[in-house]
This record gives sequence, structure tokens and C-alpha cells, in this order.
Amino acid sequence: MTHSNETPPQGGYQKILFPSQFLSPYIEAYYITFGLKQDRWNIQFPSTTSSFIKCSSDMAVVIGQTTEPTFLEGEFSHSHTGFAVKLRLGALHTLFNIPACEMTNQVIRLDDVLEDVAPVMMESIAANMLCTTHIQIFEQALLRYIKQNDHTYHVTKQAIICLQQTHSATISQIACELGYSTRQLQRKINSFVGVSPSLFRRISRFEKALRLIRLSDHHSAIDWPDVALACGYSDQSHFIREFHEFAGHTPTAYLTSSHISEV
Repeated sequence: MTHSNETPPQGGYQKILFPSQFLSPYIEAYYITFGLKQDRWNIQFPSTTSSFIKCSSDMAVVIGQTTEPTFLEGEFSHSHTGFAVKLRLGALHTLFNIPACEMTNQVIRLDDVLEDVAPVMMESIAANMLCTTHIQIFEQALLRYIKQNDHTYHVTKQAIICLQQTHSATISQIACELGYSTRQLQRKINSFVGVSPSLFRRISRFEKALRLIRLSDHHSAIDWPDVALACGYSDQSHFIREFHEFAGHTPTAYLTSSHISEV
């Protein structure tokens, strides 16, 4: 487990840590918050890796893949202290044998997945224990779920890489190259990532567009046709339509709104 950074904003702090090497294929990062004042709603956009486990002193949940902008409000989102785990692509399916498609746009209790872990995590957070304690509790519970990755896992990952990196190859062409029928590969990808191959590709394009916008110089005009072309959209209107579907804003409105700091 290694530290990434620590930023002490007014009234609290946020810390990002990385998992042990045994869990790094399944967990991207841990997010620890303590005493933070949240002035805005927590807005989550669809992404190719948008599954989380989130815990506070009074709630512990698993959040599946999202396909639309989600406004997390209420008691959990306003908790000042919490522990969140960002899962890597396929972690729900690989670790817990849960078809990711069953979790799409769903939130379930953590103890439905990790048995007795949720009460211990909630007690640890309520007692203001060190963040390393939260992670030790979580990792000890998760280690027993690790299994040897089989050939199917690697084939599915290869198909996902193809979907992300190529704009023109069809799922039928990718399936043929990997030795599967189209229907077989569609089922595998749906179980692995929670959405169909075509929707996964659309979300991947949207993510790339977000990255380009965030990396742009906001003091100068963005060449939107160039962004659309670079991300694999057929034209600018196609780009605007799909961006609005996933972000709830047009690209121009998103660029100038305060939401840009919340992605």
C-alpha cells in the first residue's frame, strides 16, 4: 500500500492511497476523507470504470456501473468522513462472481457482498481510526476472494482494449479475431463491464472527450469538430448529442459550468 497525495482543504483532508500488489488488478485506488465540508452535490458521470464501494459511519454500499449522470445526494453524499474504493474494470465479476450487468445503475448493501465487513468498516470510521486501519480491514476481507484469472478473463480484457482503441472494428470482427462468436463475446463483455459492447464504446468515447476538454486551455476556443474527430464521433452533432446524454450538458455548457471540477 502506497501513499499518493494528501491535500488539506479547509476543515478537513482527503487522502488517496493505492492497494497492495495482490489487489491492484482489481482496485484502482482508495479515497479517504475526514471532516470535509461538501458544498455541492456529488455528480458522477458514466465512465468505463465507475464501480465503487463507499462506506461512512452509518452506511456501506456497492455502486455499480452507471450509464447516465448520477446526482448522489442525501445522507451518504453529505457525510463528512468516509472511505471509498474505486474498483477496476471487471472487478465485480472477477472477484465476487457478480455479473456486472446485474449491478448497472444499482446500489446494494456491502454486507450482501462482503458478509460481515460492512459493520466493522462502519465502526472503524465512526471511531475515527487511522485510514490505514480501514484499508487493512477491507483488504483482509477481500484477499479471500482472489482467484486465478483464467483464459476467459484475458480474452475479455483484450476485446475491451480493442473496443477502446479502435473506432471502426465491429464487435463481430473483434469476436472473430479472438475466436468467439459475436453472441458469446457480447455476453462476456456485458457480464464483465455491465453494459453492451456498443454502449461501452460510446462511454469510452465520452470519457476521451472529457479528458480532452479538461486538458484544454479554457482561455481559448476549443475546436469542437477536431475533438469530435479525435474521439471517433461521425460529426460534431453526433458528438454534442452523445455528450449531452452522458453529461447532462452540451460540451460548451459543461466547459463553462462549475461541474467541470466535479468529474
